[in-house]
Amino acid sequence: WLGRHGTPILAAGALGLAAYLYHRNRKLEEELDGERTRKQEIAFDLVKCRNSLMHTEESSTAGQYPNFVPSNGDVFVVTYPKCGT
Repeated sequence: WLGRHGTPILAAGALGLAAYLYHRNRKLEEELDGERTRKQEIAFDLVKCRNSLMHTEESSTAGQYPNFVPSNGDVFVVTYPKCGT
């Protein structure tokens, strides 16, 4: 298909459509990345909030050296880091 001046109209339309779809796809990917980042921020905020409610200043101080003195009957269950327990 040729226009008045011999330019291929169909090819130009296809290129225009391809450029539009490419830019639209990039915009959607950027929006999704923003949403993922925000979801991660919210998750970290929730964990931080939850963890802040787990211990009081008094309990943290009581568990630190020299305030904590183990008894002979104390049993410590110690696992390697990141084992899931």
